[in-house]
Amino acid sequence: MTKSIILSVCTLASICSPFQTSIILPAMSEITKHYNTTLSKVNTSVGVYLLALGIFPMYHSFLSDRFGKRPIYIFAFAGFSLMCLLACVACPTIDAFIGIRFLCGGFGSCVQTLGIGSVADLYDEEERGFVIGIFYIGSLIAPLAAPVIGAILCDFLGWKSTQWFMLGMALVVLVCIILFLPETNSYQNQKNEQETQKVFNIYIFSYILSPWRIVILLYYPLFLIVCLCASVTSAIVYYSNMILENSLASFPYNFKPLYTGLCYIPISAGYILAAIIGGKYIDKKVKKYKEQNKGALSPQVRLSYNILVATILTPIGISIQGWCFKYNVIWPVPLIGTFLLGISAMLIMGSIATYLTDELNGSSKGVALNNLCRQVCSAIACFTAKRASTSLGVWYFTVLLSAVVLISCVLIIIIKRKKEYFNNKKQYDLIELCKQL
Repeated sequence: MTKSIILSVCTLASICSPFQTSIILPAMSEITKHYNTTLSKVNTSVGVYLLALGIFPMYHSFLSDRFGKRPIYIFAFAGFSLMCLLACVACPTIDAFIGIRFLCGGFGSCVQTLGIGSVADLYDEEERGFVIGIFYIGSLIAPLAAPVIGAILCDFLGWKSTQWFMLGMALVVLVCIILFLPETNSYQNQKNEQETQKVFNIYIFSYILSPWRIVILLYYPLFLIVCLCASVTSAIVYYSNMILENSLASFPYNFKPLYTGLCYIPISAGYILAAIIGGKYIDKKVKKYKEQNKGALSPQVRLSYNILVATILTPIGISIQGWCFKYNVIWPVPLIGTFLLGISAMLIMGSIATYLTDELNGSSKGVALNNLCRQVCSAIACFTAKRASTSLGVWYFTVLLSAVVLISCVLIIIIKRKKEYFNNKKQYDLIELCKQL
C-alpha cells in the first residue's frame, strides 16, 4: 500500500509539467493578440519551456544527491506554483511571459528526473518496466487532456484561465507531496545531517557547474546512442504535433481549437497502450534473463524487440501523417499515423528511461542526461517546425524525419550487438565514469 501511494503521488506530480506544455497550445493565437506580437515570438515561449525541462533536471538530480529527493520536490513545486501565479497576474509583456515560462519549466521539471529515481528506490529490476510505464502514464495523460481543457478554458474564460487551472493543479500536487511522499532513498537519510554542515563551505559556482559533469556519461558509446535515439524521437513527436496543429487549423480543414485539441487523443492513446504493454514485455524479458543467469542482470536486456518494433512504426507513422496532409486526405486518416507514432515513441522512451536507471543502479543522473538531450532537441523542433515544413513541404519533411529516426534506432541495434566489445574496454568503464561525477 505504501508503494502504491508513493507511486500514485509521483504519477500525479508527473502530470503538471507536460500539462503546462500542452495546455497553452490552443491559446497560441489568443496570446499573440493579447501581447500584440507574432506567432513566432509565442512559439519561443514554448521552446524556452522545453529548454528548461532539459537543463534543470541536472540540478535537481545533483541537489537530490546531497539533500534528498523530498526537499527538492517541495521546493520545486512551490516555485512552480509561484510561476503559474505570476503568469496570471504579472506578465505585462511577451518577454516577461517568456521569462516566467522558462522558470516555470525549470521548477516543473524535477519530477521528470526524480520521479523515476523514487520508483527505482521502491521496486526491484524485474518490476520496474511496468511501474515506470505506469509512472509515464501520468505525463502521457497531459497531451491527451491538456489541449482539450485548454481549448475549453480559452473559449469561455480567456487564455489566462489556463494558468489559473495550472496553479490549482500545482497546489494540489504540493499538498499531496507534503502529506504522502516520504524520502525514498534510505542512504540519503543518513547522509543529510553530514552534508548540511558542509554545504555552507562550498562556493556557489560549484552548484552551478557541477551538475553539468553528467555529460561525461556520453563518453560511454551506448549512453550516447540511446540518448541520441530518445532525443530524435522526442523531436519528431513535437514536429508531428506542430504539423498536426498547423495543418488542421488551415485550409481545407479549418478546425477550431477545440477540435484540434481532440485530434491529439490518438497519439496519447498510443502512448498509454505502449506504456502498459511495453513495460510488461520488458519485465518478462528481465525476469527470464535473471533466471537464466543466476540473478545477474544486464540493463541492455531492456533494449530488445521493442526497439525493433519502434524502428518500423516510427517512419510509417510520421510518413502517413505527411502524405495525408500533402494531399488533403480526410482528417481521420492522418490520425492513424499519429497513433502509430505514439506507440513507437513510448516504446523507445520508456525502455531507454528504464535502461538508464538500471545502468546506474537507480541513480537519476542518467535520466537527467537523457532529459537534457531530449528537451534541447524538442526545443529546436518548436523553433524550426513551421519554417522547415513550409520550406521542404510537409511530405518531404516527414520523409527526412523518417530517415533520421531509422538511422538512430538502427545504431542502437548495432551497438547492442557489439556490447561485449565496449564492456571489455577499460576506457568505457561506466563505474569509473560515474566516479568523476
